[in-house]
Amino acid sequence: MKILIIALLISYTSLSVASPILKCLGKEEKTLYKNKTHGAYLKLNEALISDFIQLSQRVRIKPALLDQICNRNKKSVSLELLKLILLKKEALFSKENPNETQDLNALDKNAIKSIIEQAYYILQTFLNTMQAQAKKPNCITSKLPEIQEFYFKSRYILEEVHIRKLFEDTVKTEALFQKISNQKFFNDCF
Repeated sequence: MKILIIALLISYTSLSVASPILKCLGKEEKTLYKNKTHGAYLKLNEALISDFIQLSQRVRIKPALLDQICNRNKKSVSLELLKLILLKKEALFSKENPNETQDLNALDKNAIKSIIEQAYYILQTFLNTMQAQAKKPNCITSKLPEIQEFYFKSRYILEEVHIRKLFEDTVKTEALFQKISNQKFFNDCF
């Protein structure tokens, strides 16, 4: 998987200049490997690189939000990006040239929609991987009632309603990400 992502990144950057978010994610990936960090955070980073590498050069993350993700964020670039995808959805993105042809606009909208929908599954994988890394069974879910609620809702909402409904409550989503971001919160789990 790592070789595939690196090959895609190299081929992508040889054709054009890498987007700022890919540079930011790549910098975080380098740090994760340097610090020998594996598991949930590395998988999260790789999943987001895989999604964003497919995004057209015409679509960018809005500059203020990119700054929040890459420069003001002191914890995890990938986690902050995932949070903003789930909270801001389409409002996270801007188009370099909004007057493109209808076909290109449709492609870009579909790519953005795909990233947003994939983000829900990426979060679920991240949480599952964190729980799998924990020393104690159910340690993560016992510390975070928000995760229990997320799992419960995701089982039923996925079947009955669209998954986007899971994150309509931005206050709960913010609280969930604030706790996930706090590594000290999980010290007795790892």
